[in-house]
Amino acid sequence: MARILLVEDYEPIRRLLTKALELDGHMVTARDNGTQALTVFIDNTHDLVITDMEMPYLSGPELIAEIQQLSPATPIIGMTGGPIPEPMEQERQRLNIAAMFAKPMDLGALRQTVHTLTAKNVQLADQAA
Repeated sequence: MARILLVEDYEPIRRLLTKALELDGHMVTARDNGTQALTVFIDNTHDLVITDMEMPYLSGPELIAEIQQLSPATPIIGMTGGPIPEPMEQERQRLNIAAMFAKPMDLGALRQTVHTLTAKNVQLADQAA
């Protein structure tokens, strides 16, 4: 089980992803904007962050930059429903994040990516203990 911070301003997607991740056994903290998410991230430990790119108050790229400064080892998955200015892989590399998904996304692929990223973190945490 991983502790996941999910940041999505569109409520139906936020609810769907929260439910899917909880069914996979993860503990999900969901927020609807980057400012709220950053406050939660500072106050709590998370194994993974999943964030929308276009949100009010603090954008996905701004949130990613803040999280990477606070915790460079925390993997981040980006999601976007808007246009991506460059090919998806180049955008992922530019932001230095683990994965990037375009909405609507393949929920199975997202869940598999979450599993892969969180399994690595659990192994690292077990080795450190």
